[in-house]
Amino acid sequence: KVGTLRAMANGAKKELEKETDLQNAIFLPMLDARRKEIFTACYDSNLNELEQPHPEIIDGEELAFARFKGKTIFYFGDGADKCEEYMAHHEKTKLKIESSARNFEGLAESLYKKNETENLALVNASYFKNFYTK
Repeated sequence: KVGTLRAMANGAKKELEKETDLQNAIFLPMLDARRKEIFTACYDSNLNELEQPHPEIIDGEELAFARFKGKTIFYFGDGADKCEEYMAHHEKTKLKIESSARNFEGLAESLYKKNETENLALVNASYFKNFYTK
């Protein structure tokens, strides 16, 4: 299945690949989650998943992304503004990527050609957090 974060990374790659060397690129799509939290994943220049989609608390230490030292980070999405001050130590570029169904192009088509489609009646959403009711 094609997740939103992978589709966002695909949109960024399409926008950049004509004029930018993406050999050492890391794509960090970011969705605003809560007050001090984002939802993110990490993809290389071929859109291989380096880190699975996960919530990440913005505390300065963890978000330093030291694990990507020497890579060019492209970060974007409605959670990117929250992270700007914590990304100061990296070679990075904040992108303004429009959310669009076109970001799924290519990704969804390749799955369709391989007959790897989902039965929408049986798919469960992945919320990654427990749902509480009182």
